[in-house]
Amino acid sequence: MNEEYRKYIMEKFFVEDFFEESPDGTYELEEADPGGETLLHFYVPGKHSMAVRNLDKKKTDFLFFRNEKALSLKKRTDHIVFEQKENGSWTVHLIEMKSSVTTKEKWLEIKGKFRASYLFVLAASAILHIKIEHIRMYTTYEKETISEGCMTCMPENPVLKRVRTGEAPGMPAKEWNGGEFELRFGDNCRLPFLHIPVRVCRNEESRYLEGCYSCTS
Repeated sequence: MNEEYRKYIMEKFFVEDFFEESPDGTYELEEADPGGETLLHFYVPGKHSMAVRNLDKKKTDFLFFRNEKALSLKKRTDHIVFEQKENGSWTVHLIEMKSSVTTKEKWLEIKGKFRASYLFVLAASAILHIKIEHIRMYTTYEKETISEGCMTCMPENPVLKRVRTGEAPGMPAKEWNGGEFELRFGDNCRLPFLHIPVRVCRNEESRYLEGCYSCTS
């Protein structure tokens, strides 16, 4: 019943080509913005999967949400992949693509996109009657300084003085490496997730960044 319902909703209610399905779980995810062109070969082993490519460029705003820039509620990650497991539950993969992550502002921006996309996933999964078991978050990069504890702060940038998603974490290296990644929903509410950094390398012939990631579970 759920599969019939979900298929109807996806085909009749969502705009055309909002979801894309791959019979073998392989997705070619791209970022085409100048200077950050990236191609990620992404694989999920679930019995069924579907992707929302270029989520950040689709019309997914919730009009009842507030517009303050500091809340980052209008931003989205580049891609989302929904993966159905053998037991019928789903794992959702949120993928953000960057050429470099070297400043606190950039890390907070990424976390803002993850938080807004997490809320989108909750809404979409409720509409589609999807039971989510895990949500994982990925950042592709060529260069980063977070793991080395060398993040800088742009001079006199007022952004960090505002309340944002990722209020500067105490241990950003541990967040980046996945061990202590959290999204903030108030002073006393921080939800933990797995964050996975994915290194991509420059293809000298085409000058874009390229990499691959295979999910094993």
